[in-house]
Amino acid sequence: MASKTRYRGRKLFSARHLPITVSVHRVMGDLTPHDHDFVEAVLILSGDGTHRTAEGAQTLLPGDGFLLRPGAWHTFEGCTNLVVYNACFGVGLLRRELSGLLHEPTLHHLLVAGPLASGGILSFRLEPPTLQACRASLETIEGLGDSPDPLDGIEKLGLLVQLLARLARAVAPAPETVEARTLHPAIQALLARIEADPTREWSLPRLADVANLEKSYLARLFKAATGLAPLAYVARARLEMAASLLLRTPLTVREISEQVGITDPNLFARRFRTHFGLSATAYRDRFAPK
Repeated sequence: MASKTRYRGRKLFSARHLPITVSVHRVMGDLTPHDHDFVEAVLILSGDGTHRTAEGAQTLLPGDGFLLRPGAWHTFEGCTNLVVYNACFGVGLLRRELSGLLHEPTLHHLLVAGPLASGGILSFRLEPPTLQACRASLETIEGLGDSPDPLDGIEKLGLLVQLLARLARAVAPAPETVEARTLHPAIQALLARIEADPTREWSLPRLADVANLEKSYLARLFKAATGLAPLAYVARARLEMAASLLLRTPLTVREISEQVGITDPNLFARRFRTHFGLSATAYRDRFAPK
């Protein structure tokens, strides 16, 4: 496989504006495999090609799309006039401007539970009317560019929310798999705590104490919200942090495993390979800037 790279938000987003950007690309041949330190939504408008991830390869059709969490790598191969729209935004938006919206179960599935349960990438398919509506939102965001007007930034945020709502409807799981209510506020607060400090010595009793919920009730609510058991979610958050450290620091794999709170190096190695599809050393060799 070709050498790989990482796209970084600090180079993509203007420091003066909300971290939101949209771009359209025409891909011919193969694209360098890459990952990101931000969230990316990808829509296929036209053309032919193959999308490859750690989960395998998929032949692309117009209307296909993906939501990628930070650290999940992907690439396009064998493309002929593949037209791709990318909507990228910083993870800070999930913790600030978008945090309240994650109480809605289908939006939470799109941005958190769905991708975390499938290696960091959630795949979906849009019907033509939805694809055209999403394209219109993307084109409007793209047209606003890097305008210094704060109101343009607010408009971009609103259009991003509109786009995510359309995608959430398209990827919503069957009603019986999602509780027909908003996300429990204690779970929402707990998710924010874990994302902010994944290396803390989390245990089910400690998580229950922080959430002020009984352990079995917490476990049920957490699984309904994220698709993962509480400690499995913690493990995923730690692996995302480890991937970032592998690419931006010279720390050894053992040092990183300890820094993210996984003190057993063999456990860290197994979990990292399962989540990213390759070893921590190979991940660094392929993605770290040369």
